[in-house]
Amino acid sequence: MRKFSSVFVLLVLLLAGCTSAPVVETLQSKMNPYETSLYAGATLTHQIDVTPDFTGSPTAVLWDDFSKIRYPAGTPVSAVAGNPHLYGCKLTGTGGDNPQSLYGSFRITAEKFALMVTAWASTDITIYVDRKPLTVDPYLVPEGQYFVVADDLGAGSHLVEFILGWGANFMQVVAAPSARVTPGPAPTFTIGITGDSFADSGLAPYYAGLSREIHRLTGWTPIQLGQGSTGYTNDGASSGDASKSVFGSPQRLAALEAQDPDVVLVIGSVNDGAAATAVVKSAAAAYYEALAPRPVIVAGVEPVYAADDPTYSDWDAVNAEIIAAADAAPNVIAVIDWRGEDWLTGTGSVSDPQGDGNQDTYIGDVPGTDTSHPGYQGQRYLAERFVERIMAIPWSGAGPSTE
Repeated sequence: MRKFSSVFVLLVLLLAGCTSAPVVETLQSKMNPYETSLYAGATLTHQIDVTPDFTGSPTAVLWDDFSKIRYPAGTPVSAVAGNPHLYGCKLTGTGGDNPQSLYGSFRITAEKFALMVTAWASTDITIYVDRKPLTVDPYLVPEGQYFVVADDLGAGSHLVEFILGWGANFMQVVAAPSARVTPGPAPTFTIGITGDSFADSGLAPYYAGLSREIHRLTGWTPIQLGQGSTGYTNDGASSGDASKSVFGSPQRLAALEAQDPDVVLVIGSVNDGAAATAVVKSAAAAYYEALAPRPVIVAGVEPVYAADDPTYSDWDAVNAEIIAAADAAPNVIAVIDWRGEDWLTGTGSVSDPQGDGNQDTYIGDVPGTDTSHPGYQGQRYLAERFVERIMAIPWSGAGPSTE
């Protein structure tokens, strides 16, 4: 009787297993976040002249040596000669001021190396060694031309990954003559981040913005394809830059296709507030169709408000139409209504606090030159909210290959 009971129980358990819901893979399975603990013992500094700190004549791995540094977000090109703001290595743009951050990786056999950068304003650089950050926050590089020096890494081969913010360009790696430099690994998963200024860059001096924070939390390689002042219907001409264009323009679609991201995050746009809602919905639907079959995540109109107009009913109406278009698109795998969910609250900013919500902390900067975009704390906060939502999205493994 005891044997029968055991078999019976076993059969019940097997049947229960057969009738349980299958395990659904989510995008979290594709994530490999960077470590939060610092690389022990390492130091990061900047200086004008680095040569005396290296033994003998340093080995320079120049920006145009593509065989030694991997740039997963595009092929670097030299800039117009004589333009100090574009000197060195930058990525081929898609019009306007995009892309604005440079991502690269390499392996190096050295205990010490330097990255030579030039910046037209104080900007940020994030450096990981063997997937550990060298600083708690992105390191700030002053305006001008500097060597950012990483030291005390220990012996052996190290994987170096760097993210340089907008307003700066990478020029070379400097190390001792005995150092060996080889390209980093190919990205395992890429996310195209496109839309308006919220996707474009951050506020000074943390210019790498939202894409850097999503990169930190997911380990995905971000392809930054946003353009400030643009929208589904707004071409950004009001910014004075005629090379900008709407989200679904041929040049921006071509840039996205060339980078071949595994998934696309579309952000915005408040810049469509003056357009007829039906026109915005039609443009959004056409854009999602043009991206098919690529998987798309849509974040509607930004949840930002201002003290002089705390309602923005026109933005609410545009947001509703964007979400409706996204819900109807077969390749849109998730819709994030961050406006409807009030990710940002209140009507203030860092420089103009109103005491009515978290915008006092997350929006704007201390000097008061900006009161509508996320500052550094806002970038981190919004990225955490995005990643929390993205990691729960079911993933079938569909989508283009990054190889």
